[in-house]
Amino acid sequence: MEFTDERLDIREGNELARYFAWLKHDIQTIRHSWETSGRDLHSIQIGSSLYTSTYGLLGFVTDLDQAITIYELSANDSNLRRQISIFETYSYSIRSKLMRLWTAYIVRLLDGLSQLPPQYIKRNVQQDLNFLYNIEFERIYNLIEADKFAEILELNTSNLYDRFTQENTIPSPIKVLNDGTMLWTVGQAERYKKNLEYTHTRKWKLLIPIDRREQIFTLETDDDDSLEPHERVYDFTNNAIEIFKDIRFCDFSSEEYSKIIIHISKKIAILPEVYSSYAHQLFKEGKYSEAFDAFKKVVEYCRPVIPKNFTGKIFDGNQDYYQYSLSFLSYLYYLKGDVGHALGCMEALQPHLTLDYLDNTDGIEILTQDPTSYKRWFEVNFIHDYENMSPADKEWISSPTLREIDLSCPQKIRLDSNYNRQSEFQVTMSVREEIKKERLLFASIVATLVTLDEHAINNDPKRRWEGLGRAEGGIIFKNAAVTFQSDGVRVKDTEIPLEEQNLIYPLLTARVINRVCDYYISTTTGTVEERLLKAASKCVDSRKHNLQSILMEIKNNKTGRYIDSWSGFFGTN
Repeated sequence: MEFTDERLDIREGNELARYFAWLKHDIQTIRHSWETSGRDLHSIQIGSSLYTSTYGLLGFVTDLDQAITIYELSANDSNLRRQISIFETYSYSIRSKLMRLWTAYIVRLLDGLSQLPPQYIKRNVQQDLNFLYNIEFERIYNLIEADKFAEILELNTSNLYDRFTQENTIPSPIKVLNDGTMLWTVGQAERYKKNLEYTHTRKWKLLIPIDRREQIFTLETDDDDSLEPHERVYDFTNNAIEIFKDIRFCDFSSEEYSKIIIHISKKIAILPEVYSSYAHQLFKEGKYSEAFDAFKKVVEYCRPVIPKNFTGKIFDGNQDYYQYSLSFLSYLYYLKGDVGHALGCMEALQPHLTLDYLDNTDGIEILTQDPTSYKRWFEVNFIHDYENMSPADKEWISSPTLREIDLSCPQKIRLDSNYNRQSEFQVTMSVREEIKKERLLFASIVATLVTLDEHAINNDPKRRWEGLGRAEGGIIFKNAAVTFQSDGVRVKDTEIPLEEQNLIYPLLTARVINRVCDYYISTTTGTVEERLLKAASKCVDSRKHNLQSILMEIKNNKTGRYIDSWSGFFGTN
């Protein structure tokens, strides 16, 4: 039986699906054998009793399919256990040591699963169980000829025929065609190979449970070598992520997390993702001592894969368990009265933050200069709900520093939260509603002024652009396409592939929009059109460009090019 472990997809749903698909394979193989020999398919002798299904072998398959469906819907495993019991009692294949070991493992697995929270079972076991079961069965029940059988065994065909004539261990073909062609199932070949391996090594090589040495947990980067080492952003990768990616943010109690960790630890050795969730839940329940140990465990998982003298950044997005664990450890050290270790955690972490979400500069300064205020600072930034904070507490919030983006090197620009923040609108909806009356003029002003920026001119001296005449709106520049969401300008990759885009344009577009609107607000007299044109005038550097020519260009573009209404910016079409 072949199993692949490249992604270590060892969710229990996959394990159950594979095992029961093999049971079905065995029953169907027996059925074929009985049909060929003319044996009655409607009676199955089990010891001194008769299996009572009306359909015999066919009934077993029907009941097994139904048992899988029931478990997928309700996690009731009684029908699955009954099918295992029947299979164990009469099937010839259970005489295989390999199959007995596997069956015993599945029974233990069902026992263990019955002790876990329903949400865990729903996400990791029930989800797609029927689909996986059918996919595996179709794979292993596929019929193959001798050449493919030999290939699976890593033999040539003649050696296979020699074995077939000299040994009685090779399974009989499930079907022989009129021309004498013998057909086996993929499962027959894979089972035979595994049995041979077990006979020679006495080691159970099925990848269930997974060998801990096969788990890979590393710190990797997709950044190219053109970036300096301190500029590259790394992320922790875990090839066993499949087993807990859907449960990290479930609402489990700390006791339930503890059971899950014990269960998963039988399969894999490195699980910072789950320990992070466990630690936060312990903290939430006020179990600070246990939370401290759990946060330390997360750091202990991560630190061995961080190179010595590491100078890069560590991504602090969804996989932020390392950063938050160190931050919470700092707080818990502080509560213990150990300001030194509290500061050490923050200082060790700060150089590696991308500052997309976290910036602990203020915390480090407070720990250094006014440690008595650190508790309040941490609780405001990491614990308290913003909506329930007092105005005074809100002033304590540490916002990530905006990092300057070098527009002269578009190829080094990263699409991250720092980029998105600098592409945001600083324009109220009431102002947008006013401008909407002259939306085509406004769009022409923005697009024209963007092309006047020195970085845009370096990219395209001809200053080309065109509007998108579709509901979602947007602008096409040279090697760039932008669109508008309610909060900011974004790259539009349906027009130009992302890898081919010059990423300066969303930034320039957002800056122009915010600047024009600022000048519009400061101009209080005149019509909306007059105020917009005055705002545009203030944005043109008359030392480099002829103002009257630019204003005429804006007016002509308003009527000469189709510009959509920018529904993302204005809120409606």
